[in-house]
Amino acid sequence: MKFLISAYTGLGNFILKTPLIRAIHEQFPNVEVDLLCGCPWGAEEVLQHSKWINHIYWYPPKKGISQKIYMLKALRSVKYDVVFFPFDSTPKFMRFTAFLLNAKKIISHLNLNNQSKGGNLRSTFSILFGLNTSFVPILTGRHESELNLDLLEPLLTTPAERNLQTFVHWKKEKLPFNLPDNYIVLQLAARNGSPTPKTWDPQNFFEIITRWQKDHPKDFFVLVGDKGDAEFLLNMPILKTGIINLLGMTNFNQLCNVINDSKIVISHDSGVMHLANALQIPLIALYGPTDFTRTAPLNSASHIIQSRNECWARMYSFRESEDDLANQYEDYYCMSSISVDSVLCKMSECTS
Repeated sequence: MKFLISAYTGLGNFILKTPLIRAIHEQFPNVEVDLLCGCPWGAEEVLQHSKWINHIYWYPPKKGISQKIYMLKALRSVKYDVVFFPFDSTPKFMRFTAFLLNAKKIISHLNLNNQSKGGNLRSTFSILFGLNTSFVPILTGRHESELNLDLLEPLLTTPAERNLQTFVHWKKEKLPFNLPDNYIVLQLAARNGSPTPKTWDPQNFFEIITRWQKDHPKDFFVLVGDKGDAEFLLNMPILKTGIINLLGMTNFNQLCNVINDSKIVISHDSGVMHLANALQIPLIALYGPTDFTRTAPLNSASHIIQSRNECWARMYSFRESEDDLANQYEDYYCMSSISVDSVLCKMSECTS
């Protein structure tokens, strides 16, 4: 059997799909799973060169319509048994041109929650013309890994055990930079450095570093993130505090090595957060407006601290977006109810 998963998404959201990929292999032992990627945010690296993925197709979504049609027609020869369309990683052009794949079956999320008129129209179109499509509703208050596992239900005849532990494929390697024996990983930005209401004020991280090192002089701090994060933090004073700055300097496997050897990871709701959770490293996740019921790290070594001001969980059930809130509130307001003391206290608990 051959399955294709649309994976036009970021690092963290793809990590939340790994329970689905594991479940597919458990239910269909001889299956080949391919990915269709096109966004440069690291999703294609999570399981690259592993037993879980057979082939990764890379088709950027910004190509013209004629190129997209040609692309999808080229995949017809693979003769997929099933194509999966997760709600967060399927571009509009895929939903409207999926018939070109000539797959035996398409399984697609259907979002009926708080949609605009345009969203409702697209949903209606999908239902009317999805002749070989099974639609799976997006349930409110459900974790994203569960939502992804729901996509497998139309293929099952008996209930299956749901393992929500995420995972990544990586290898131990000698890094091209030196790291101390004891260090804590910080991820100060999110959303690839773009404006977002889910980031804590970097000045708070500066205070964390200063106060922690007074009592723990042997501990160092390592900053991680992608090139977008590096540009966002370029002129901030925290970069001059003697910390180890790896922003934009690691590939996926190197980042896995850095996180795996750390004492603690402190991160916003981001790809780094999901990576630390998948590696089962002690994690302090900082949450505010995002829907924690959908994206929360679930490993027992992961801990959540929430900012409960008027922004709290405003993105619950897709009610508002990051851009909506970024336009309503000044920088860092939505995360401002998290105190430095609360983070330091949780750090002490994680290292005791």
